[in-house]
Amino acid sequence: MLLWAASAVRADDKEFADLKARLLRLEQRNEKLEKQNERLARQNEQLEQRFDRLLKGECNGMGPVSAAAYPPAGNIERERLERAVDDYLEARDEAKKRPDEDKEKEADAPGYEVGSDLAFKTFWKEGFSAETANKDFRVHVGGRVHADAGWFAPDDNLQSLAGPAGWLDGADFRRLRLRGDGTMYEVLDWVLEIDFQTAVGGTSNHPVPTDAYVSLTHLPLVGALDIGHYKEPFSFDDYGTPDNYVLLMERSDADNAFGPARNMGLMLHNTAFDDRVIWATGVFRTNSDNASGNAFDYGDGEYASTSRVVFMPYYANDGRCWFLFGGAYSHRILDPDEASSRFRFSSRIPIRVGSPAFVDTGNLIADDDDLFNVQAALVSGPLMLQAEFYNAQVHDIRRALIAASQPRLLDAAFNGFYTQASYLLTGEYHPIDRDRARMNRVRPNENFFCVETGDKDGGRGFGHGQGAWELVARYEYLDVGSDALGAFPAVPGVPGSAAAAVAGAGIEQDVAVGVNWYLSPNARLMINYVHAFRNVPGTTGDGDVDALGARAIFDF
Repeated sequence: MLLWAASAVRADDKEFADLKARLLRLEQRNEKLEKQNERLARQNEQLEQRFDRLLKGECNGMGPVSAAAYPPAGNIERERLERAVDDYLEARDEAKKRPDEDKEKEADAPGYEVGSDLAFKTFWKEGFSAETANKDFRVHVGGRVHADAGWFAPDDNLQSLAGPAGWLDGADFRRLRLRGDGTMYEVLDWVLEIDFQTAVGGTSNHPVPTDAYVSLTHLPLVGALDIGHYKEPFSFDDYGTPDNYVLLMERSDADNAFGPARNMGLMLHNTAFDDRVIWATGVFRTNSDNASGNAFDYGDGEYASTSRVVFMPYYANDGRCWFLFGGAYSHRILDPDEASSRFRFSSRIPIRVGSPAFVDTGNLIADDDDLFNVQAALVSGPLMLQAEFYNAQVHDIRRALIAASQPRLLDAAFNGFYTQASYLLTGEYHPIDRDRARMNRVRPNENFFCVETGDKDGGRGFGHGQGAWELVARYEYLDVGSDALGAFPAVPGVPGSAAAAVAGAGIEQDVAVGVNWYLSPNARLMINYVHAFRNVPGTTGDGDVDALGARAIFDF
């Protein structure tokens, strides 16, 4: 009996120990499950936050994701949410890997003999192009049409600026050009562009060259050498923004006054540090910018050296986000004895059709001048901000005589700046070419179209695309006034010693706003409103002008 009781007690103790062990294991498992549940809750919250950012189309380089493709996070199961984010992340990772894979394939690919395959393939890439399989030969044929209209409402005391008839509304072609460009033998690029809009600006009603040059590429260390007629590497507003991609109808007043524009010359340009530094430097003639109807310039020692350096510390998300800053300098030698070697700083209001010079130094004689520029631009998705400062230092300006055969020599400083902001309402962005730090074209997410759909049996309707819409605003300031351009009394006994004040040398301030409608990558409609103010000390020619402008752009 005692043995049986002892055996029963041992059995109960063993069963109790087993129950205790099982309870301990259950508690441990429960604790583990609670931790796992907390971890899953955190992951779910993170996924929902990431998915919300994805739906908002933040600056990710892949473009905004349609909400219809994946419903809001609160309305779908966790599995669908995870799948949506995983699909996107996988696509983004693949997009990041692709350039590296392409580089590896290119490095592993066998070489080829230049010119060994001259069969051209034609295609349309925002213009008509043809190229060989090895891309050692390429040709593009295109052109551009910029058709403008303008309406003006100046103060009465500004009417005389435009001559006896005053400011007249009108329409004309701002640019009307045919262009060819391409590559030969892989290392020789070429551009030939002719402008047929030659009725204004001092030209002689005949076509003139704009860009006409060859470029020797793939040069060790220096990159490329351009030879011919093209824009000097100076401002972001001019050199960094091709005519087809300006956001308002005209560039800033300061750039119009101080920018050297196009001239004959030689220029080296290249990039460094993985395209983080972009530089260009060249030597040019000083007066071959087509102002006299051609691209030719004659004189003794009239040369300019112009350089630009730009830093791009930030470039992300396949070009949807970037930031650059930099500067430019140009030293320009003039010939006081050559009638064509003159400096003139002038600007119209930012609507050009029929508008006269608003502030103007006139043609003045000097020995040389130095131009300085500081530039910065930022793109963050659809938002773009840019600003520039300009300064000009002119030396030994001739203002009448102070003694027989002895000119009065004076120095003068002029300056200007602008700030500009734009926003693409439909989510596009402004890309940039990193090889020269120059703007490229906006490509709408959806081209404009409006067509009839359906048939007479099934009912008719309309299908449409909206294109891309953009708002732009700019404030600008330009001062081309100086004491050196004021009046000087006659010196007793010295004929020709008196000098009148330069009538147009003063200050211009503008506020310009605009709307851009990008119908496609090749076509755009623009509407601009400008309020401009003129202040020229010592004259009665001060006042305001309001102007409205419109432009239709087509390029290919």
